Amino acid sequence: MSGDAIDWQTILDYYDIANPTIVQELGGTATDKILVRDGARQYVLKRRARQWSELSCVQFDHALNDLLTRGGFPTPAYLKTRNGKTWVEFEECIFEASSFSAGYHEPAPSLYQLSNLGKSVALLHKIGEGFQDYQKSNFIREDHPTVLKVDPRRPRCSDREAQPRVVEPQAERSNGDTW
Repeated sequence: MSGDAIDWQTILDYYDIANPTIVQELGGTATDKILVRDGARQYVLKRRARQWSELSCVQFDHALNDLLTRGGFPTPAYLKTRNGKTWVEFEECIFEASSFSAGYHEPAPSLYQLSNLGKSVALLHKIGEGFQDYQKSNFIREDHPTVLKVDPRRPRCSDREAQPRVVEPQAERSNGDTW
């Protein structure tokens, strides 16, 4: 299927979505994905990147997502297909549909937002602390630092010459303490 257009409607037919309408293709660089609407509900349907399509990876990710969803963590839930699975194998590719969860990027979060983020991370760890699935013990995520592509033109810390550190003289406070 590489380089070929994806027949999204054929993939959607595997799911029990009453009247799916493809709204738009979604951006991103990792995989092809679309936004689908069924009345007031929205879903994301994506083709899983080939390097993360090994069945044990898919099963691990879906089991962990199910645990988080059942535990009340705010993560998009995978939709079940008509045969009860949460993914579709079609033309040597894996496709996944999940509920759509709107979000936005906050470039300068407030302390309140950061506090809520910390609470969410704590909940994530609390729900997932007992999760054991050793079939993926040798796999790493696509966003893991060892797999991220680094621009070779960008100097690494080890490539930079040591710069002398300039220490500014400390100003004195009116009571004689230094800043």
